[in-house]
Amino acid sequence: MPARLRLAQVPTPVEQVGGARPFWVKREDRSSALYGGNKVRKLEFLLADARRRRLRTLVTAGAWGSHHALATSLFGVQAGFRVVPILVPQPPDAHVLANRQRTHAAASEIVDLPHAALLPCVLPWVFARARRFGTVGWIPVGGSSPIGALGYVLAAHELRAQVDAGLCPRPAALVVPLGSGGTVLGLWVGLAEAFAQPPALFAVRVVGRLLATRPLLAWRARKLRAQLARWRGRPIPRLGPMHVVHDQSGTGYGHPTEAARRAQKQYGSLGLELTYGAKALAALLELAAGPFRGRPVLFIHTGPGTA
Repeated sequence: MPARLRLAQVPTPVEQVGGARPFWVKREDRSSALYGGNKVRKLEFLLADARRRRLRTLVTAGAWGSHHALATSLFGVQAGFRVVPILVPQPPDAHVLANRQRTHAAASEIVDLPHAALLPCVLPWVFARARRFGTVGWIPVGGSSPIGALGYVLAAHELRAQVDAGLCPRPAALVVPLGSGGTVLGLWVGLAEAFAQPPALFAVRVVGRLLATRPLLAWRARKLRAQLARWRGRPIPRLGPMHVVHDQSGTGYGHPTEAARRAQKQYGSLGLELTYGAKALAALLELAAGPFRGRPVLFIHTGPGTA
């Protein structure tokens, strides 16, 4: 297995949230006192791999409010790398602008673009500038690569251990936001390893439809499964059910929906932001009121929280 740099405070807790339709939450927002959320588990493997490759500067990209750009800056600089995020606009709100400001403060250097379409054009220039300081490497958007996804393969095994310890019931379904896909892919493959009959996984799309189709995710999952089998030295069990939820995305990435606003307000103690977490929770509430009524459903709280 690839090397791992221990960053996350794990296991993250599981807890029940009350209300008209109670559900369970895995608190990935508590994965680190420095900066919580789902990026920490991915960076454990990505930063260890960067050290193995003797990189000096890490280049990545994200929107203004990107948790990934901020987490990579914070943990990357702490681990001794120069970190250069390329930031692109998204609909602003207080959380987005606060993340943008924190990323500017944490990173070694920032490249601000007026539009995401310019990213392929500026990458060669960014890499050329960064080579003044030594070797340069690319950290994929969202930390979503087979190596990054390993963090959520392990998270699925962690969840199984919590179920076995009686800390939460075996979930009938897991609900998680779907952006760059690394968290979903890691969970999908990891649940197949950890559970003889994997729970259903509902991936709530928050990005453009073409970036998050089920055939594309299935192709990426096959690649991850094959790579994991090589790392493990044994076959990986067949994947369980996975469904992409398309009806919470609204008018586009970063654009809030009324359902997300209601979910955010109703469960304010979770500190959900409107780009990812609140949209995914809105989907969970629909599932809990419909096909999974009366059955345990688990929400993967991937954000660092706004509280």
